[in-house]
Amino acid sequence: MYGADQQSVLRISEVVIALRQAKKILLLSVLDAPEQLEVAKKGPRLLERQEVLVKILYHRLSVALRKVVDTDEIGNVFRHETRENPCASAVLAR
Repeated sequence: MYGADQQSVLRISEVVIALRQAKKILLLSVLDAPEQLEVAKKGPRLLERQEVLVKILYHRLSVALRKVVDTDEIGNVFRHETRENPCASAVLAR
C-alpha cells in the first residue's frame, strides 16, 4: 500500500506543477499583450521608414543615371556640332 500512496502523491504533484506552469503562462500572456500592442503600433512606422529608404535610394540611383545620360548627351551634341560646323571640324583635326 505504501507504494500506491507514493504513486498517488507523485501524480498529484505532477498535476500541481502543470497547473502552476499553466498559470505562469497565462500571466505571461496577459503581460505580453501590451507589448504586442506596441509592436502593432511600431509596424506601420517601420514600413514607412523602409519606404522612405527605398525612395532615397531610388532618387540617388536616378540622379547617378541621369549624370551618365547627360554626359553621353553632351558627347552626342558635341559630335553633332562638329559635323555641322566645318570650321570646328578643321580646328579639331589639327
